[in-house]
Amino acid sequence: MRARTAGGQETDILRQGLAAFAELGYDATSTRLLAKRLDVSHNFINDRYGSKAEFWEAAGGYALERMRERLTDVLDTDFDDDAKRLTALVRRFYREIALDPGLNRVLVLENTQNSPRANYLQEQYAAPMYTALAPCLNNLMTAGRIPRAPKRLYFLAVMGPISALMNQ
Repeated sequence: MRARTAGGQETDILRQGLAAFAELGYDATSTRLLAKRLDVSHNFINDRYGSKAEFWEAAGGYALERMRERLTDVLDTDFDDDAKRLTALVRRFYREIALDPGLNRVLVLENTQNSPRANYLQEQYAAPMYTALAPCLNNLMTAGRIPRAPKRLYFLAVMGPISALMNQ
């Protein structure tokens, strides 16, 4: 087997790694299986990333950062109405999740258990999204345009259908 480590190949390795975790789940995905799927030496994961957990974080972090970048442009757009911003963000989120089924599956799998990976997703993805959405939701609640509710409830309202789709 040959190790592939160049820049473009690195992103390919992270995408393929995420796909393996999405398909098999974290516990069933060994470093040996990852190496075989990635066509790298059996030591590659540990040598390059330190451990399977750190590779999962790198793969998940790469996918989350890509999604965050694509959602941020909606948050940064100057909408004349918070409802339009919220609608645009939900539409973009669903589009991005549909385009990245591996990330979608990992989000669903990991958020159903109490694990360091679920904590990572909470800290690196969910919490920043809550923070970014808070002003928009607050404005809509204050104006009486949406019911007053915990912001996490709105996040779950968006994530719930995605979870249901993955369980079919």
